[in-house]
Amino acid sequence: MNGIYYNQYKDYVESYHQGRKLVLFGAGRRAFEIIYDYYLNEEISFICDNSTEKQGGSILNIPICTPEKLRENPDGYVVLITVMEAFAVKRISQQLEEMKIRHYYPAAILDFVNMIERYDTDGNKKYHEFHTFQVIQDNMDKLLQVREMLCDQKSVEVFDAYIEKVQYNVKNYDDIADNLYEHYFSDNIFRYSDQEYFVDGGAYDGDDSIWFAEQLKQEGKHLEKAYCFEPDGGNFSRTCTNFQKYFGVEISGNGDMAHCGHMTVYRSGLYDKDDRADFIAYGMHCSRFEENGYGADKIPTMRLDSVIGDEKVTFIKFDLEGADIPAIVGASETIRKNKPKLALSIYHDIEDLWEIPLMIKELVPEYKLFVRHHTKFEWDKVLYAALDRDLK
Repeated sequence: MNGIYYNQYKDYVESYHQGRKLVLFGAGRRAFEIIYDYYLNEEISFICDNSTEKQGGSILNIPICTPEKLRENPDGYVVLITVMEAFAVKRISQQLEEMKIRHYYPAAILDFVNMIERYDTDGNKKYHEFHTFQVIQDNMDKLLQVREMLCDQKSVEVFDAYIEKVQYNVKNYDDIADNLYEHYFSDNIFRYSDQEYFVDGGAYDGDDSIWFAEQLKQEGKHLEKAYCFEPDGGNFSRTCTNFQKYFGVEISGNGDMAHCGHMTVYRSGLYDKDDRADFIAYGMHCSRFEENGYGADKIPTMRLDSVIGDEKVTFIKFDLEGADIPAIVGASETIRKNKPKLALSIYHDIEDLWEIPLMIKELVPEYKLFVRHHTKFEWDKVLYAALDRDLK
């Protein structure tokens, strides 16, 4: 993010959350877009415009007023200048300065932040990523708990930077990004055993299981067994095909489960119950569980505990596109009993950042926790957990 805009944006967010009322200056198309994209369920007090022809009208039921209304409480408003032309922005800024309005900002600061909306199960907007500032503030005690649990300085630095970026919705994570190719398999954390028993939750096309098998082979070790879960039908088929090519084995089974030598692939989602749930299949990475989501179909879900039973597990990877917390609940006995190495995504929902580490530490208090971020974007943040025996 441009440094000047970032500082302005931070100041804007903090000013807004200090109880000031939000006002837009400029009653044109840009104002409409900002209301529609960011603030449809948020309160904007009014829009002001110098045009007497626009005054008295409204945009999306928000009244358009004369700028003189700002004089009623100069320190009580946060003003976003919603015009595009640079000279107009400068002219309005000078006008606001003369009116003693201190908290005004160009709408261009919004171009550098995320545009992700969160909805509740009834389809109502829960909050916008644009407003995660308050969500972070409300859960700061839990975040500090997690921070105290982290076991190396790099994890603390990544965690602190991530909270800062999430809080202010920064898009660029390049400064904290680790090697993308170590995603789930960070070289400097885990020690692998001679025989690994792997759970691949969110198998996509099988690439992570194949990469893990290849990594073990290079160390003279072996992937003894893998349980792979992929509810998207297209991805399920690609996983089976890729396993057949890489491992040179025949595929047996049906449309819901396939055996590929020592690999078993389930066309099912991992969840907290053996049932069915709403799932949107895109045939790529972003397929996800979404209750009552548009285009969702009911797909089978499984508790990992039901699948594994008394079998051995040494490593669990979850990247479940929003179902990570329910899947951990459904895997709780497997985790308690086996105490496997864990690589868990903690970015699909903002609550994952604190809820998942706290859940894992409650299940196995002896776990050591680490955090890494693996892309220059906001996704692919991973919580690594292991006992001392499995750490380098």
